[in-house]
Amino acid sequence: MKTCNMNIEKKAIKELSPDDLNEVAGGLSGEVVLDSIYLNKLGLLYDTVSDIYTLFHWGEATSFVEDGWAKVGITCVTSYMNCNCYYYQGEMISRNNALKIARNTCIKGPQIGPMVNN
Repeated sequence: MKTCNMNIEKKAIKELSPDDLNEVAGGLSGEVVLDSIYLNKLGLLYDTVSDIYTLFHWGEATSFVEDGWAKVGITCVTSYMNCNCYYYQGEMISRNNALKIARNTCIKGPQIGPMVNN
């Protein structure tokens, strides 16, 4: 399971490179943004949220993403200062497993036979 390591030596906090910023964003509130993009590509969300929107509208952004996860049976507990937590069928799972479950749930096989309209 993925863990976030926030132990940074004080002397190393002078200046962050773009790679450092990506690591911080990806492990914290950026997970909400990345999840929204992934869930949107799967068709579970009609839109995505940006870093800025998430920063200023945390409640709305996280609720939007959590609702997307719920569509595939995953409970996502978002966190601004820690990694998000993902649960499936009552058990905690890694983010990677959550992404796989969402993808596998959304895969549709070929249509066999004529379409039937009721």
